[in-house]
Amino acid sequence: MRWSNIPESLEETLQAWLSPAGWKVGPPRMVALGADGAWFILSEYGAAAWEIPDGFESLAETWDEWEDEEFEWSELAVILNALVTRFLLAS
Repeated sequence: MRWSNIPESLEETLQAWLSPAGWKVGPPRMVALGADGAWFILSEYGAAAWEIPDGFESLAETWDEWEDEEFEWSELAVILNALVTRFLLAS
């Protein structure tokens, strides 16, 4: 399966989540696209991945800290969607 008009790194992540038998970490549950190729994706089973461009270091540091703490991304899916969309579109 291939997608069009999305950042290359997002497509690479989606392809890595796929296998011949189906989704390895669940299908995408939420995808947020932002300015300058920024994106965030959350799978149905709670896996998360993102690409944050230069200039958004504080956001990148926060997400890296959450990942290090084994944060449950699914707990903030709705809040993150609104926050990421507002933050990245404001740039």
